[in-house]
Amino acid sequence: MTDGTTPIEISVIVPSYNSARTIRRCLESLLHQHTARSYEIIVADSSTDDTPAIVGTFGGRVRLVRNDRQLPPGPARNLGVREARGAILAFTDSDCVPEPDWLEQIARAHERHEAVGGRIDNGTPGSWCGTALYLAEFVEFGGGPERVVASMPSCNISYSRRLFDAHGGFPDVAWGEEYIFNHRLPDGVLFTPAAAVRHVNRTGFGETLHHARRVGHGSAISRWATGQLGFLFRWPVLIPLLWFYRLARIAALSLRAGRFTSFAWALPMLILDLGAWTLGFRDGARESRQLR
Repeated sequence: MTDGTTPIEISVIVPSYNSARTIRRCLESLLHQHTARSYEIIVADSSTDDTPAIVGTFGGRVRLVRNDRQLPPGPARNLGVREARGAILAFTDSDCVPEPDWLEQIARAHERHEAVGGRIDNGTPGSWCGTALYLAEFVEFGGGPERVVASMPSCNISYSRRLFDAHGGFPDVAWGEEYIFNHRLPDGVLFTPAAAVRHVNRTGFGETLHHARRVGHGSAISRWATGQLGFLFRWPVLIPLLWFYRLARIAALSLRAGRFTSFAWALPMLILDLGAWTLGFRDGARESRQLR
């Protein structure tokens, strides 16, 4: 942490909306990082629940930035960036628990690359719904060698301040803002498995399906914005094929990551999640075509 006079190396920005269930664990893990580097923690919040009061219990160790109107994740992150003073902007989510050496590993990776993403582990391994959602969203980044990738989820990503400002910050979209932003970067994102967070996934049946549909909707919007998968927008009758493609890909990634047992266990729920995701993608594709 910083004493208020030391120059800040890293600003950790946590967007938050109605995060009372998870925000405390997230902040406690951030406050107990094993690093000598100076850093600050900023929560960009637009909650209507007890989240601000919970953040307030941490006193001056965490800076709360409030907005009265509910903000999507991208604009919330931008709000936090406007208050940030660090040379590195590190982003995680209020439902994530960073490992104790997360910030140190991020800082070391930034010596080699200006955009860095890290490993995402399953924070709800005992939940059928939570594991299915984890596999659908994050299994690709659950391990493997260090490598440069085109994009990374924003629950574990960081940028140099110079790079972030040069590319205009996150776009104002409901979902998929990191995909659009990362698509602008000329050198991609360095994935380093040493910088890990545990993602505490949704575990309710209905909320899992609702979330999967929202992610699918955002995926269509972000891919339209970046010119990806254009054939699906020209021939939307092909969109149902995404269900088969994604299921096969998740199976292959799970096998490669040594998580095939989890895949088999969560398969019935994963089938439903991917159905909801595909419906969301269809809805997003329709909206995108109307914007032409």
